[in-house]
Amino acid sequence: MKTRLIVLRHGNTFNPGDVILRVGSRTDLPLTERGREQAREAARRLKQRRIMPHQYVVAPLIRTTQTADTFIDVFPIPEPLSFYAFLTELDYGEDDGRPETEVVLDVGRAEAERTGLALSDDELTALGKEALSIWDKDAVLPTRWRFLQERIDELPNQWRQFADKLLEYYPGENTLVVTSNGVARFSTAILPPNAPRPDSLKLATGKFGIYEYDSPSAGWRLTEWNV
Repeated sequence: MKTRLIVLRHGNTFNPGDVILRVGSRTDLPLTERGREQAREAARRLKQRRIMPHQYVVAPLIRTTQTADTFIDVFPIPEPLSFYAFLTELDYGEDDGRPETEVVLDVGRAEAERTGLALSDDELTALGKEALSIWDKDAVLPTRWRFLQERIDELPNQWRQFADKLLEYYPGENTLVVTSNGVARFSTAILPPNAPRPDSLKLATGKFGIYEYDSPSAGWRLTEWNV
């Protein structure tokens, strides 16, 4: 009896030509039409795999709720959405809602201050991009966001507790979780210590990963990521 956890990142919140912002928990933007289409496409791809969600668990934000609602257009279920606060995106403090180009520069500036380097704005931007790439790939916080350490230290155990609840109350069923990139990357904490993990923990907008559980001896395994 296979139990599945599908982790879906919400759809796009920016149109072409928009100023791209650092979107955290306090910058609660609605989906664009492209974002809704991404949700529909994710649903179609699951349908192709003959994986039908039995319940939807959602972060309490506009963009995640709209993603789930659009997904339900393809995969309707009688159960209402369930909202879990731990799935809410990170709060990036004073960077939340700022233009991403400015955030990248300041992230680079914080890295340079830590090392004592005197760099040009172009060099600081490159340093900021590198720090954010490490965050996406390995979930290691940039220096500027170290205030988030306590929150991200809690997330692995919250994901494990959630996965345990699925096995207890929804064995053999498929649960779709709609969350954001900052939180989704920590879902790999449910895997056994030596289980393979993706090269990058980042989920693109509208993309999903699938975890499957067959037996206690095998534990959870990640079968797809960033689909």
